[in-house]
Amino acid sequence: MRHVWPCSSSFEVIFVPNPRSIVVWVVLLLECFALLNASPKPLRAQELKVSGDAPVSIHALTFESVGIAPQNCCTPDGLLVVRCNVKNTGEHPVSGFLIGRAVGNLGEEDRRRIDVPAHRTESYELHVRPPLEIPDKRVDVEVSLVALQDGQEVLVVHGSEPAVRRLSFTQPGKNPAVTAISMGREPLPPLDWRWETAEPFSTYELAIASRVDAELSTECISFETTPIPLNVSDWKCIDTYILSEPKVLEDAATLTALRAYLTSGGRIWIMLDDIDTDAVAPLLAENQQCTTVDTISLRQFVVDVPRSSISLADRSVAIQTPVRFKQVLQQGGEVTHWIDGWPAGLKMSVGRGELLLTTLDSAAWIRPRPNAAGGDPYSQSAYELRPWAKNLIDLVHVKRAMPLFNTSGMSYPLERIGNPIVPRSWVSGLLLLYCGVLIALGIWRFAAGELKWIGVAAPGLAVLASIPLVAIAWMQKRDIPPMVSMFQWAQFDDVQGGSLRESAAVYNSESRSMELHGAGGGSVVPDPAIQSGVKTITIDDFQQWRMSNIAWPAGVWRYTSDTTLSDVAMAARGRLTDRGIVLELPAGLPSNLKDCVLSYQPGAASLGTPEGPQQFLVDGSYPAEGERWTLDSMVDEEQSRRSVIYKKMFDSGDRLQVLSRTVVGWTDLFSSGPEWNVPLERRGAALVTMPVVIATPDVGTEVQIPYSLIRILNTELGDSSPIFMDAVGRWITQSSNKVATNLAFELPAEAAPLEVSSIAIDWSLQAPRRQVKLSSLHESNGELIPLATLDEPSLPWQQTLTDPRLLADLQDGRIVLKIEISDDREIGTPIPWRMQHLRMTVRGKTLPKNSLISGTSP
Repeated sequence: MRHVWPCSSSFEVIFVPNPRSIVVWVVLLLECFALLNASPKPLRAQELKVSGDAPVSIHALTFESVGIAPQNCCTPDGLLVVRCNVKNTGEHPVSGFLIGRAVGNLGEEDRRRIDVPAHRTESYELHVRPPLEIPDKRVDVEVSLVALQDGQEVLVVHGSEPAVRRLSFTQPGKNPAVTAISMGREPLPPLDWRWETAEPFSTYELAIASRVDAELSTECISFETTPIPLNVSDWKCIDTYILSEPKVLEDAATLTALRAYLTSGGRIWIMLDDIDTDAVAPLLAENQQCTTVDTISLRQFVVDVPRSSISLADRSVAIQTPVRFKQVLQQGGEVTHWIDGWPAGLKMSVGRGELLLTTLDSAAWIRPRPNAAGGDPYSQSAYELRPWAKNLIDLVHVKRAMPLFNTSGMSYPLERIGNPIVPRSWVSGLLLLYCGVLIALGIWRFAAGELKWIGVAAPGLAVLASIPLVAIAWMQKRDIPPMVSMFQWAQFDDVQGGSLRESAAVYNSESRSMELHGAGGGSVVPDPAIQSGVKTITIDDFQQWRMSNIAWPAGVWRYTSDTTLSDVAMAARGRLTDRGIVLELPAGLPSNLKDCVLSYQPGAASLGTPEGPQQFLVDGSYPAEGERWTLDSMVDEEQSRRSVIYKKMFDSGDRLQVLSRTVVGWTDLFSSGPEWNVPLERRGAALVTMPVVIATPDVGTEVQIPYSLIRILNTELGDSSPIFMDAVGRWITQSSNKVATNLAFELPAEAAPLEVSSIAIDWSLQAPRRQVKLSSLHESNGELIPLATLDEPSLPWQQTLTDPRLLADLQDGRIVLKIEISDDREIGTPIPWRMQHLRMTVRGKTLPKNSLISGTSP
């Protein structure tokens, strides 16, 4: 029998069978048939074992939808957020994992454990690390769903549907401020047969108008139909949250998330149109309050804007439809707009963030925009801000405060890894003992008249002193053990909780499998340079996560983590005394605080003197600046490393990163951070930042208020040259211009009013060939009281002032000083003047805050 298969037009393949080949083919066919019968069923016919004996088909778990969550952020320190809806059509609950990976991230895997009840569709958000090198235009992410079958993971596939879903994140052309809104439901339009016109959805229109006036698009993240994120990581990319829906503040979990977002540097704008001020109280700091006195209707009003030159015509409003205005009493906030002496806009600093409250109806802040039609629809709004409301742009639409320094690039953990060395105290102790014995021996032999024996005894004593040093060094010398060296930053921006950030370096003597467990909300980022194994980050639930790898490399590699400390509250309590402010630190720290620095006002950090366990006195004698960040006489290697970190914290020109009302210090490592599942030696230290709350002293208490508690502000009195940046607490270090400026010095609210007994001035200024004058300016009548006239000052000027007129002017807690610096006396190239500081320390006795306390009639 002859078979011919045509293979091409030029040749043929001829097959001539024989008995042996027929047997071989039959055997092969039988083996294939046996393998087909023994192979597992196709994936669509597999079954999952769950609790009980009933099997559940793999078809029970399906992808309903996979999309991009609005709060994602494609930045090196952000996270790509994928929202997955998973459906279980079976009769029993099913467990599994959502697995994501950014295309280009080889060896990276992000997981989210899911537990889907029967006949339910659940929504989950999967956090995916962005690529190491972020593309300019688009980032692709692959997401898959696996189910657990007898402890094994099975990829879920349905028919022709793809097993791996692919999403594309489009990169914006620029990086504008991201705004999230919760405006509530828009009111229904009027019926067609009614004549009245529909009123604008004023809260929404105000939010959009402010973005358009800020030259931003109208695109916002809306939390109207989607739940508000509760994870801290989901708020990383949101700069501003605008709220006018009262139901948001009724949920305790949402309040906790908003509080954490606010204190970590976020910005929340609450329109009090339909929200009561009592609902805002959980977001305020301990020394702040806002209470509604009355709600009135306005048709005509005039708005006053501090530090603004807007004309009276632009500040006057006359409208036909009356608007609501809540008259509130507030404490601890800065008023941005006034109406008849009542705040219409408030800005309150809470932690490192800012809370903005508007008490005037949203419809009064906007007006119809002329020529609104045309152009890009995403850059258009039917309304615009009124002239007196334009400063909302700078208050609201700015990038959120970033961390004070980048923990991922710190060299501190690497510097702590190494062989142990002999402690400095042991070496210095042995050397002092050797010198003491040598001196005593010399005196003894001098009294005996035989000093020649010192030449023999001294080398012998040196040999005896070196023996214990060599022995100690030999005992300390050993190989580097497996360890984790870390820098911890325990940041308590709020009296209700905080966060623990770790920058860690791990040393392994050999490659091995390890797993890092974290409890509490947070995230972890492994070293991108690790190329061995698969770095897997799994979120088991809201409070549990882990990072694993079956082949962590040998040598040194790094990771950073961020953990929420929701159940730990830390705050320092300040008490004003006749020596300064005494700080009482809370219990629960891993060790006593070291190198305590108080930064109560921007740019006025001061070192505290220890007065007992967890108690420090700050009197302004030791400014924290330059190279002085400790009171120890000898600065060792560890303190030098800490000084570098202190400089990064306090040397910031961004007002959102300036520390205020904060105590900073060092302790031993916290035990609340993530832990490895293998024994590792722990090294490092923890930097602790916590808020300061000053108690109001009793009436008649003698107090000394150091310069670090006194706030310096630019005033609106007359023409003033800007030589002081009050937002960051910095002076203009040098200038060649003539200067005439007015600065207000304000005491803390807890100390006013005060019966002042003395005012101490410390002024460091260098002004060659110039004349300098310092005067006190009375705000009510403009009276000038000369304080000092300096001719070519080069040394610090210090003076204690007791003029009764000055003391009486400061009784209400505020005094204005006028600084005048003349032009250079010589014509030609002027020599610049330089200013380092102008500090004020006040002593006095506290007075009653109102006449009712003193017992006199008003």
